[in-house]
Amino acid sequence: MPSPTWCHPPLRCHPPRCPIPTPHVLSLVFSILPHFADLSTFMIQQVIKFAKEIPAFRGLPIDDQISLLKGATLGICQIQFNTVFNEETNAWECGQHCFTIKDGALAGFQQIYLEPLLKFHISLKKLRLHEAEYVLLVAMLLFSPGRGYRGQCGAAPLVSSLMAAPRPPDHASVTQRDFIDQLQEKVALTLKSYIDHRHPMPEGR
Repeated sequence: MPSPTWCHPPLRCHPPRCPIPTPHVLSLVFSILPHFADLSTFMIQQVIKFAKEIPAFRGLPIDDQISLLKGATLGICQIQFNTVFNEETNAWECGQHCFTIKDGALAGFQQIYLEPLLKFHISLKKLRLHEAEYVLLVAMLLFSPGRGYRGQCGAAPLVSSLMAAPRPPDHASVTQRDFIDQLQEKVALTLKSYIDHRHPMPEGR
């Protein structure tokens, strides 16, 4: 991953008792928002590009493709962001920029969302995933029409961190649910095989 050349100092929200943000706080907010907007746009584009490169996904009805993308994009973005998460500083190192949950608070995200998000990234980073494992986790999340993994291959404990990612409700509009579940099961089996081969006991997760 690219190493940042600079990281702005930790930012603090204005005191809750102050009804009007100070000019300093406003300048910080306005400087952060464009970066968040650019990151969000870029990440969504990457999710769509990733999905479109999977033949099985392209073979689904367009409505199912849209439904899966709507349901999985937020979670997939979090998996992708974990690849640039620094567990020593609890910061996301995005090229030349470095962001913390304090920056997220300044951008308008609520603390009730930011704290579980940070815990999720810390837990997932501790798994020391390889690039291939990240890719397979993203694919599992993409082909997840419901809230969790339904397969029987024994991979459920291995992906508990993945399923803790922010998710929307079940996709009621998915028409090829059984086929999509089968795709997810195949990806899960591939992931389990990779983990068994690359992380044998006692290292295995």
